[in-house]
Amino acid sequence: MERWIQTVQKRPWLIIAVVLVITAALGSFLPRLEFDASIEAMIPQDDPVLAELEKAVEDFGSQDLFFIALESDNVFQPATMRKIADMTAALEKVPGVKAVENPFNVQMVESSYFGIEIAPHG
Repeated sequence: MERWIQTVQKRPWLIIAVVLVITAALGSFLPRLEFDASIEAMIPQDDPVLAELEKAVEDFGSQDLFFIALESDNVFQPATMRKIADMTAALEKVPGVKAVENPFNVQMVESSYFGIEIAPHG
């Protein structure tokens, strides 16, 4: 350990150069880095739950979600809430859209003494 400390003290620029080369080499792999957050990637291939999930997708369609965010100074202004309602109505008419959730129709999930309660918000 003492030898390492002496090397660092005697040749700090060499250590910095080695660290930079290693960082650049590892950084070159970043464009190839992928992250799969799908449920299928998180469940082992031999798990029966995965087979049930695949059957449900086959029966009921995709589980893909799409989020739209609306930026506003005050979300509770009548004009903003009207815009949310109008966007919801327009999106519900798009072919292939199965459901549109917004602050007016979202389900509230709350924990209680008896477990989890799911009910309409409001």
